[in-house]
Amino acid sequence: MTKKEFKEILYLDHLINSKIRLLENLRHSRLQVKSLQFKTDVVKESHVKNHQEDIIIRIIDLEKEITKDIDKLINEKKRAKSVIDRLDGPYKLVMSMRYLECMKWEDIAYRLDYSIQAVYKIHGQALKRVE
Repeated sequence: MTKKEFKEILYLDHLINSKIRLLENLRHSRLQVKSLQFKTDVVKESHVKNHQEDIIIRIIDLEKEITKDIDKLINEKKRAKSVIDRLDGPYKLVMSMRYLECMKWEDIAYRLDYSIQAVYKIHGQALKRVE
């Protein structure tokens, strides 16, 4: 696996999380009830219903996209895991934390009690071993 392919895992993870936040916002906006005045005509009421239907359709489409992205991420992580499993020691640990758990560099360094520079060095050496 190349560095670019490993980065794709992080990209997919961020993309999925972004879409999930968007989905939550859409669900929230769908639940907000628009007040209708009884004196308004039917056209305005129809517009509100169409707006609600549009939001529901967007929610369904986004859920499908997220599911598709999650399936792709799972497959990519399986591929990465088979490569990472061939490493040992800190190489395996850093790569697993970064690409299987999608942890930030700072969090990896903190958890392992390493400097960030040490984590970068281990990561670079691990990439050379797997490429």
